[in-house]
Amino acid sequence: MGESVNGPRAFSNHYNHDHFINHRQENHIREILNSCDTLAINMTKINSSRSHFTFRNGLVSPRWHKTMGFCTLIISSFLCSLRRFGSYIWKKISWPVAFFTFMLTVFMFTLFTDFIPFNRIVYSKQAQSSAVGLLPVTSNIQGDRSVLHMRREVYDSDPKITFPLQRPPLSAFNKSSVNGSLQEKAVKRFPTCIIFGVSKCGTKAVIEYLKLHPHVVAPRSEINFFNNETLQHQHGLEWYIQQMPPSFDHQITVEKSPDYFQNHLCADLIRAASPSTKLILLLREPIERLVSEYMQLSEKRPGLPEFDKWVIGQDTGDIDQRVPSVMVSAYAEHVSYWLSVFPRPQIHIIESQSLRDYPLQEMRKVERFLNLQPFFQPDDFYYNSTRGFYCMRMRFTGKTKCLGKSKGREHITVSQSIMEKLKNFYQPYNSKLKQILTLDFPWL
Repeated sequence: MGESVNGPRAFSNHYNHDHFINHRQENHIREILNSCDTLAINMTKINSSRSHFTFRNGLVSPRWHKTMGFCTLIISSFLCSLRRFGSYIWKKISWPVAFFTFMLTVFMFTLFTDFIPFNRIVYSKQAQSSAVGLLPVTSNIQGDRSVLHMRREVYDSDPKITFPLQRPPLSAFNKSSVNGSLQEKAVKRFPTCIIFGVSKCGTKAVIEYLKLHPHVVAPRSEINFFNNETLQHQHGLEWYIQQMPPSFDHQITVEKSPDYFQNHLCADLIRAASPSTKLILLLREPIERLVSEYMQLSEKRPGLPEFDKWVIGQDTGDIDQRVPSVMVSAYAEHVSYWLSVFPRPQIHIIESQSLRDYPLQEMRKVERFLNLQPFFQPDDFYYNSTRGFYCMRMRFTGKTKCLGKSKGREHITVSQSIMEKLKNFYQPYNSKLKQILTLDFPWL
């Protein structure tokens, strides 16, 4: 008897209490939804009774009737839809499930987009430590060494070789003072390093790899300022600096314009603008580079002749030196001039195939050359078997990125006779390049 009285009655009281709470919450929601209905009905009444709509001065403005009626109709429809949606959510889905769904949506949006609560510059500033030393230079210039030093001494002593327009004052690069204390400020600077060549040798890969480093900033596209006289005289060096992204004192700016290599005037202009700027040069097997550039040009110029007719002079039957792309691969002629303007320790040379096969090792050498904090790790690169070369993995976001589809394109087959002519043509230039650089690339 006691069990029949206490047990069911206790259960009944507990049930009634929960039912009362749920009923009270439901009534509260119903009142909110009813208020939406009331507001919607009132808006509809305003719409139907146009003659009662007046301004403060009591005058009726008939020309606004249609506009206000349309607006009130939209608002009332929205409120009704809101009520129906709220009723559906209340009946079908519990609020914890709705909250969990919302948080899951935010998480997925954060994971698969660039909307991340993370500042790479702040991270790099916190991760900054003492920098490593410069990469020691083990090679010496031989052969034309005396001529190159003579050229550099003449350059340094000649006051006539100046840049067309002067650089902005150094005060523009100073730190700003806020509340009496120095605060680090991101400013636009002249590049610490310029990747000046050679096109179709992997310059795009190097700049993209460097962008992974938190202490490196780079513009999105090639500026090609020093080989463009119009930009130099109409805009000046200050315009060039403004094209650079802002950087902090612990960061360096790197710019890539591979067409500088064959334009010798660029060496003089860069030296006049910033004598301490470091340079990165990439070299590739000359014939392979030439074929790669031909493939790129043939996509842009549908009427380009076949490769055999393109490189062979019709009047001589030999390699046509009037084709600019042919002479770009004659590296020794251009390297000699750049070494006559800049000292050898300021130029870091990368072999293209080595960069393609061993990106981690080559980028660590670049780190030491640029005096950057060691950053690159094996997980930053992974081999993409579909593309046939290494791609990048963003350490902070986990995203992967490969170079464009044009990279790694399949080359045409060059006839044996043309290959022999090209080898004989480039052999003297390769021998001279090996002499002045004392490098042992596989194709030298």
